[in-house]
Amino acid sequence: MSDKMDTISLIIGGQEIKDFESYRIQSDLFEAADAFSITLADPDLKIPAGSRCMLKVNGLTELNGIIDKVSREYDKTKRTLTVEGRDLMGLVADAYCTAFLDLEDIKLSDLAKLLLSNIPYVNRMPIKYGKGDKSRAVAVTEQEFDFKYIEITPGQTVFEVLKEKALQNGRIFFCLPDGTFMFGMPASGGKARFSFVCTKAGRNNNILRATLTDDIGKRYKTVTVMSQSQGEVSLDVGDHNIEASITDASFPFAKTYVATVDLDKQDPQNYARLIMDGQKFEGWQFELKVPEHSQNGKNYTVNAVCHVQDEILGLNADLLCHGRTFELDKNGISTTLRLSKLGVLPA
Repeated sequence: MSDKMDTISLIIGGQEIKDFESYRIQSDLFEAADAFSITLADPDLKIPAGSRCMLKVNGLTELNGIIDKVSREYDKTKRTLTVEGRDLMGLVADAYCTAFLDLEDIKLSDLAKLLLSNIPYVNRMPIKYGKGDKSRAVAVTEQEFDFKYIEITPGQTVFEVLKEKALQNGRIFFCLPDGTFMFGMPASGGKARFSFVCTKAGRNNNILRATLTDDIGKRYKTVTVMSQSQGEVSLDVGDHNIEASITDASFPFAKTYVATVDLDKQDPQNYARLIMDGQKFEGWQFELKVPEHSQNGKNYTVNAVCHVQDEILGLNADLLCHGRTFELDKNGISTTLRLSKLGVLPA
């Protein structure tokens, strides 16, 4: 634990605000947008909804976004001012495709530029492609992904389309803290950036609370993907072809999941892998709460490899931090981290 207190600042225009009654700042690598809710110490501040904003933690930008909601309240004892918002990916999650599009032989970069071109603020931000993570100092190499055919219909959100196409290539679509958009890969190994300990003897413990969930209810031993002739619906097994089948060696007994696929739109083997990865991700989750917002001078961040040694829960492993929540409440400041096994993505 550090002797230096973590600092938070909310910047709106040229105004920097540092005094808060409470806050909750959430980030998740696999969710559409990072979000925050902050109750300010000064209820008389003038903050219009729709304002651009930035959040800094210990002087480092952790969110670049928009104020979505401003709430003012009073009673006989006090007045409160609460602002809520999201990062720039929130605008992508809110944007809907408005036309039918049939696209052939299109690159992921061209698809992204097409769909993001009319979204305010977002269309001015850079987009990176290739291998990388949601940290600041990472070398990113340009890499193109081609799609033979993409069908887009009104009612789909821009985020849904780009997330789906990224997952088909083993990538994820996310927003860096500074507002840069990226098609990258989750951290899968290397030296752990953060370390968390809970020993029975209590030596060097830094975990306040932990929850480990191992749920096989929605997991399967085998995932089988079948194809079906386009436009036809049939219950006859002979009208279907098994295109891919993969097995989870860690699952304890026989249990088969079956999905159908349009071969023009999805690779069967990749589709089966995505389904199984999603089942593994949802079935095994570890959450811990720690004091402060940083460790050894580094802010806790998503897409970071963490080492956990927990003698109470019998865990000693490197895990991926995919979710992080900074919080200030009546008990002080803390951070909640959500971790998953390395190498799996949600469906």
